[in-house]
Amino acid sequence: MRHYELKKFLEAKYKEWHELVPQLISGDMKKLAALIDAHHRREKMMASLRSRCVSGSTLLHTASFFGAIPVIKTLLSEGIDVNILDYKGATPLHRAKDAATVELLLEAGSNIDCEDHDGNTPLHVKCYGESGEPTDLECIEKMLMKEAPLNIRNNRDLMPIHCCAMQGRVDAIQALLFFDTEGSIKQNLEMENKKTPPSLLHLSVANDFLDCAKWLAGNKFEFKEKETDLLVHKILLEEVPCANRVETVRFLLQNDASVNPTYPGGNTALHLTAGLSNSSDLLELLLSFDADVDAMNDDLCSPLFYATQSNNLYAASLLLNHGANVRSRNLQGLTAFDFISDFEEWIECGYFSEEIKARLKAYSLKHARDLVRAITKKVKNQPPMTSQLPLGRSQPALPAIGGGHVPLMLPPIRRGATS
Repeated sequence: MRHYELKKFLEAKYKEWHELVPQLISGDMKKLAALIDAHHRREKMMASLRSRCVSGSTLLHTASFFGAIPVIKTLLSEGIDVNILDYKGATPLHRAKDAATVELLLEAGSNIDCEDHDGNTPLHVKCYGESGEPTDLECIEKMLMKEAPLNIRNNRDLMPIHCCAMQGRVDAIQALLFFDTEGSIKQNLEMENKKTPPSLLHLSVANDFLDCAKWLAGNKFEFKEKETDLLVHKILLEEVPCANRVETVRFLLQNDASVNPTYPGGNTALHLTAGLSNSSDLLELLLSFDADVDAMNDDLCSPLFYATQSNNLYAASLLLNHGANVRSRNLQGLTAFDFISDFEEWIECGYFSEEIKARLKAYSLKHARDLVRAITKKVKNQPPMTSQLPLGRSQPALPAIGGGHVPLMLPPIRRGATS
């Protein structure tokens, strides 16, 4: 073949596959079937059916993903290894999405124990599933009936049951436990390190699957030490997703989370909540569990300081109604009310008792008096005006006179200037 002919051949192949690959990725199985049938009939041969030509996946992986049973059978009849790996070390069984495809691949000898580059078996993948999609329970059960390993851990030290918890799949957890006739899953969980991996309950709460966490707790699964406190902290800092903060924190408190934890800087959960906007329901929850309203952080600030500093009027009223001390002072000698910027707003909001209103009015007068004193002191400390300097002492030069400005001192009138 001449150089020019080779160039044209390669350009045509590139154009063909450049158009074909996006169609295959989008699930056009008619195109895939036509491609494989042409090869099978020896009408248009491919160089290799084992090539990872579809964005790192082989044609068998692609057919398995979209459940193209006839294409899978044709590829297997062409001698393609059912355990061929894609660019992530996954087999077609890892990629299969429906029970019929899973069954076909297993009957063809697919390795149920095979691990990809992340250490995941096909059961790991199915237990995790697609985010927001229902559990593929039929696929999971077919794998379990073929004795898929229940306790293999991936590179993150997670078993398939951990993957279920991360996605809140109670039905998949129930299936795993049903097929675990020897109780090996719970035995493996009990033998885990105290810190890693996270408990099933932790994974469920951290991924905002509260119902799954409640089911696990009701079936004698437990948090690891300090996990509940860590989760409360992350929820308050909005570092984990939480559709219902109050119910989630309530669940954590009911499962031994401390209502008075100590965070960096000596802050408690009540400190953080008092400084948050739109968190009155969470504040009420903590107070209902007897959170310490006068807990001091490293700066000797109570939660009331955080409420006043963030102008959180309702939070301040809740703290005061639960007996917060208004007289306590921080390291600078200031009280919580010293951080209020608009006393009129606080007095007129309607949240406070007459006693607190009277105290707010007293603070307002005190701040006004302190302001007058500060201004007076500043005026007294001003340097004397130039016109008041003793005669005979050199006077500073006048600044240049700009348009529309009058000098502080007029220059002397020269003799004869008026004549």
